[in-house]
Amino acid sequence: LRDDFISSTFKASVVWNGRDGQSVEAPVLFSRKGTYYALFGHGCCFCAAGSGVSVFTAHHPLGPYTMHGYDIGCAPGQDPLNCTSFAHAQQNCVFNVQTLAGPIQIWTGDRWQSAPDKLKSHDFQFWGPLQWDDALNPPHLWPLQWVDQFTLNLT
Repeated sequence: LRDDFISSTFKASVVWNGRDGQSVEAPVLFSRKGTYYALFGHGCCFCAAGSGVSVFTAHHPLGPYTMHGYDIGCAPGQDPLNCTSFAHAQQNCVFNVQTLAGPIQIWTGDRWQSAPDKLKSHDFQFWGPLQWDDALNPPHLWPLQWVDQFTLNLT
């Protein structure tokens, strides 16, 4: 985007151009500690099983991006290129929350076909804090884990 956040610079870059016919969807782009993270799930349009979350990083939002070969969303023991989600969710957002201990990132995913009344607008979501290994460069994301609840200390 241009500085006005309304028009495009028409600059683009390839983060991932596919492999073995795989498609990706539900992209998320965010930055943390000077590194840009692009997260993708494999193609899984509204699937109840959800999809994994592949991790790519770069030092600039336009790349070049490096695929890290691990998946933070797969159910244990599954192929990262075609897995189902441990939370039966497909990612939709990562957002920052400023807490007393510093900023944290919350991962959210749609749990398609989960609504008892079968209305898509009533489907549940999964929200969970991202966990990091800051000893690595770039910092490594740990696999997502199911949590029944978590507390954000904001004040």
